[in-house]
Amino acid sequence: MRRIFSLCLLILLPALAACGGDEAAVRIKQFGGEDFMPMSAEDAAVIEAALADAVWLEENTDCLHDCVLLVDGEKLNYHADCGTFNGSQQSFSLSDDERAAVNAVLANYVPFPVWP
Repeated sequence: MRRIFSLCLLILLPALAACGGDEAAVRIKQFGGEDFMPMSAEDAAVIEAALADAVWLEENTDCLHDCVLLVDGEKLNYHADCGTFNGSQQSFSLSDDERAAVNAVLANYVPFPVWP
């Protein structure tokens, strides 16, 4: 199931982005914020690459979330300190190197740390 989800993201995201015209493939908002902002294509590619390699666990973690990503219509909560994505009763944690790369991109849109 986890591999199927990752494979679907890898295959479908580029096709959906091309069909969407001006619509951003990945959108972001600060946790508790009201509006999603589009991410640049370069920044979205970093997020999509991290998600493409995801090995999802069948449970959500209890950590806080700094921001919410909207990827192909699915909301994913993200916590910068631990590099964890939560969504649809699944979670995925990034490696330290992936977390650093993702956090560097997300810091362009959301001030870190959100939580004191």
